[in-house]
Amino acid sequence: MNTHLKIVFTIVLLWGWGVMASADTVQFQEDISPDTSYQCLATYIRDTGDENKGENTTWQLGTTGTSIMRCLLGYDISDIPAGSIINSVTVTVSPRHVDTSSTDADFTINVHEVPNHDYTESSVTWLNRYMGDDETAWTNPGVDYDSAVLSSLTLNPLHWVDGAANPPTAPADDVTHVFASSSAFVAAAQDALDNNHRLDVLLKLSPDGEASSTRVLFPFAGDEPQTSASGTQRKTVQAQAPILTIDYTPVPEPATWLLCSVAALGWLGYGIRKKA
Repeated sequence: MNTHLKIVFTIVLLWGWGVMASADTVQFQEDISPDTSYQCLATYIRDTGDENKGENTTWQLGTTGTSIMRCLLGYDISDIPAGSIINSVTVTVSPRHVDTSSTDADFTINVHEVPNHDYTESSVTWLNRYMGDDETAWTNPGVDYDSAVLSSLTLNPLHWVDGAANPPTAPADDVTHVFASSSAFVAAAQDALDNNHRLDVLLKLSPDGEASSTRVLFPFAGDEPQTSASGTQRKTVQAQAPILTIDYTPVPEPATWLLCSVAALGWLGYGIRKKA
């Protein structure tokens, strides 16, 4: 085989293997990424009645001791190329402020998949997926969710981060909590991508946390910015909106496979002729 042709085959093979093995990462965040027109579902529900919370500067997650609150997130992930392999999934949230009336103890927040995607941010309540003329109840009040835990964090509602009781004084001093990836989380995202539906998840206290008779409240920044803040409540900016981060490996284009196949066959033919 001509030396120059061997070099060409080698370059094509190395390039093709690099393309096929390369992973990419995309973030989904309202009004920011993948572009400024992106919208997600981000709201919370409360068991005090059939009330829709819609878009908010602040999510309320936890319990007052008599009333339970849970958060819903829904992301359209169709910007990821069809057929891609999901490698990891995380959700990032930003604390809005410290609820000083909460119990000084550690509590676990769990992430669960919501397999029913037939609801909207402006319609969902504790009791119903839809209100009004289209009223459709959840089978189980508080959202029908899968019992498997996709990810979890153990936090103290009185500690902002690393034991600090006081919040940052400005949005630039941002603090975040990350719900880590897991095989179950990846499987849920892969299913959403393969079947072209939203990735919907519910964030809630663990059962023992929700059963607490004392106040355990985690206020997280929602998807709507706030122009002013007072006391211990910092200003909410769009960058604090919840973020879904997905690392994935795209399936190579047919042309890439073809070039790699040609290069591999070229090398195979060279080896056969050399032995002969």
